[in-house]
Amino acid sequence: MKECFECGSIVDVQEHHIVPKSRGGTRTVPLCHTCHLNAHGRDGNGMNHSQLIKEAYRRKKARGEPCGNLHTLVQGRATSAQRRSSMADDYAMKLAPLIMTDETLQQVANKLMQSGIKTRRGNENWSATTVRAMRLRVERIRDNKQQSLEDK
Repeated sequence: MKECFECGSIVDVQEHHIVPKSRGGTRTVPLCHTCHLNAHGRDGNGMNHSQLIKEAYRRKKARGEPCGNLHTLVQGRATSAQRRSSMADDYAMKLAPLIMTDETLQQVANKLMQSGIKTRRGNENWSATTVRAMRLRVERIRDNKQQSLEDK
């Protein structure tokens, strides 16, 4: 049974790095919860734990290492990409009546600019290329919906 190096308590004993792990420390001493808090500055003295964490993250970023849980980072990026794609789909469908016409791409772009309609990213200038991308997106969405209906 471990006992606190500082006060001798045997309740809730934790391993405390003498030299912070973020600074390369490997050796530990057993400390009870209260003494561990004191060592990390929760009482206004000692080393500030949040400062040590921030310092460790800065060092990892400087070395080019990912910070945080890699699974969470990857999942977050995928979720963010899905959300952006969904928002772009919604915007394309909202503008579908204006862009899915027999007019040329440039004519549609001019019409959107004259109407004061901004691109999804807030740009006031529409180009034929942007209109073409929107048309392709609308066609893809409609094809996917049609395929879903046929699969049922």
